[in-house]
Amino acid sequence: MPAISEVVNDAVNKAVALAISPTMSKQDFAAANRISESVLEKWISNGVVLLAPTPSFIYTQNHTNKKTGEKVPTTMTKHGNPLINVAAWREKTLNTQSNVATSNPNLILQVEGILNMFDFKVSNHAHYDDACRKFALTHNMEDVAQQAGLRAQTLCTKLNPNQPHQLTVQEVLVLTDVTEDATLIDGLLAQIQCLPCVPINEVANDKLPLYVMKATAEVGQLAAGAISNEQMNASCKRGLLQNVNSGIRCLTLAALPVQARIQSNPALSSTVDAISGLGASFCAV
Repeated sequence: MPAISEVVNDAVNKAVALAISPTMSKQDFAAANRISESVLEKWISNGVVLLAPTPSFIYTQNHTNKKTGEKVPTTMTKHGNPLINVAAWREKTLNTQSNVATSNPNLILQVEGILNMFDFKVSNHAHYDDACRKFALTHNMEDVAQQAGLRAQTLCTKLNPNQPHQLTVQEVLVLTDVTEDATLIDGLLAQIQCLPCVPINEVANDKLPLYVMKATAEVGQLAAGAISNEQMNASCKRGLLQNVNSGIRCLTLAALPVQARIQSNPALSSTVDAISGLGASFCAV
């Protein structure tokens, strides 16, 4: 696990260094913008990307004169590899964003309209009912009811989809809190075709390797179940669904600390957003 953490930290540090540096090598610039080096050369020839002044190094060597035998110092200049002027690129991308917004004053309203067009639909599958059944089979109803301040018989009745009485929102929250089991919450989210919940209070940098290893294990179990030739019953289906939900949870928890490190640096955050957002636009041009 320390090796994984070291690799992730090295990758983040490299990304930070590349994003805030005034210059960048052609290879790194092409990789950061997800373009080929041939496309980058076209950008350079068309003036889309500018080259920084080529770094040069002055050094002195002593040469022996064959006729006199004396050592004669010779000063030479060595030119380095051409670098991309990333500072000019950032300024150009920011100006492009400003010009687009100025030329189209309704752009913000259009974007807000698109963001408000999310269509939440209730699934035809009984995800929440399945979650209630799984929750009832997983836990001791006597103990859970006592911790949640409910009667055991009442709790069993409300977890039975065949009964008319259902859990209230407050009861779902309390049951999730006392059991540390997100089955009911995940069932509700799945019912409206959303991803499982992620407890962001669990985010911690020192747990990053653990989250990565856990996500890998869940994906491995999911792959093993997918290629299995055994008949898929209800129990196997619930197990695979649990693998998917746990994997998404752990991957998200692993990504949040990395995102926090990026967002904590305003220069890095704005640069990454600008390069990522406009890189595809220039590729299309």
